[in-house]
This record gives sequence, structure tokens and C-alpha cells, in this order.
Amino acid sequence: MTKTITCIVCPRGCPLQLSDAQGQVCVTGNGCKRGEAYGKQEAIHPLRTLTTTVCTDSKEWPRLPVRLSQDIPLEQVFAYMKALDEIVARGCWAPGDVVAQNLLDAGVDVVATGELVYGS
Repeated sequence: MTKTITCIVCPRGCPLQLSDAQGQVCVTGNGCKRGEAYGKQEAIHPLRTLTTTVCTDSKEWPRLPVRLSQDIPLEQVFAYMKALDEIVARGCWAPGDVVAQNLLDAGVDVVATGELVYGS
């Protein structure tokens, strides 16, 4: 079986063909080694970067932009989104501040990517 995906590692967007050869993932169509690694990762255990917002206790700025500290398994994105929906960021925040630690007991932190300052 062959599957075609678009590589997102660099702006080239190479069309990768992923195939199974005797239990090993074979990647063709990549323009660089990073594309090969990405294709294998996507075939074996796809990961995603999650950026979103969480609620705040501010009436003026009701949402704080955040990201997770590391990529998460694709199949767990909705579980992480549900957990993020429970977070309320209280007080002031700066980019890089850890808003919540060890989300879903997986060692993944929630990190502010925006600023929330009262009285500004």
C-alpha cells in the first residue's frame, strides 16, 4: 500500500510517497533527509503542534494565546483540547510563562505565547 502526503518540514512541500516494504516504512519523493524523517514519523506515530487560547479572568482580554511545550500524538489532540478548555489563566502573563504544568499527566506544559497585563 502506498500513501501520498505533503511534507511540511520546509517550504518546498515535497510530495512524499510512503510505502511498507517488509515491515519498514519506505519514503520517496523527499528533497532532503528531514523529509524522509518526517515521512517515517507521520507513518509510524504522527505528532502535532497544538496552539490555541485559554480563558482568562480578564473582562478586557478574555483569551490568552498558548501553545503546548512539545508535540503531541495526533490521536490525543481532542483530549488535550478538552483539558485546555478547563484552564482559566488568572493574573498577568508574559510570553514564555508556564500557565499549567503536566497536562494530562504527560509531562506537557501549557506555555503563554501572548501577554496579559492588567491596567495597561
